[in-house]
Amino acid sequence: MLDLKRIRECEADIRRGLASRGFDPQPVDAVLACDRQRRALVTETEGLKNQRNKVSKEIGDRKRKGEDTAAAQASVREVGEQIAALDRWISSRWPDCPRHPEIPIESILPNGQVMRGRIDLLLETAGGWILLDHKSNPAPRAKWDQLATEYSGQLSVYADALVRATGRSVSETWVFLPVAAGAIQVSPDTR
Repeated sequence: MLDLKRIRECEADIRRGLASRGFDPQPVDAVLACDRQRRALVTETEGLKNQRNKVSKEIGDRKRKGEDTAAAQASVREVGEQIAALDRWISSRWPDCPRHPEIPIESILPNGQVMRGRIDLLLETAGGWILLDHKSNPAPRAKWDQLATEYSGQLSVYADALVRATGRSVSETWVFLPVAAGAIQVSPDTR
């Protein structure tokens, strides 16, 4: 039996070894995809727990000082509801796809400038990547077309870098607006 850490660190060697023994090396992809998804979920869960613990501590400190905490508690509930709504939306639109939060991305732009960024959430579907970027912009729905235009350049750069890094296409790009309670599908300048 192979250790998962060894599969991660020596993927090419393991593929060659399997092929030399007459085995199909394709299951390595499935193992690594499951591992990435598990690690992403653990990271996401730990981040949410840390956020909850931090806010709970702040609420406790405010209660001890005799301060009103109703607004903070309502805010925490609202954030939880937004997270649940995003999760339901993703699950209904792209069921059972691996989710990869907080993916660092780097690319050299045509002008030689180095772009470094972080993709907030990347979904891995059979049809290609789904790129989601979170923005805390509270803009009303009437201004969402303008926001889509404003963010299309950033998403284009991210999509292009992702395609070059992975060889897989980006099939959709979205801006998620938790404060405004919505999502906008954005057409990047180029894919």
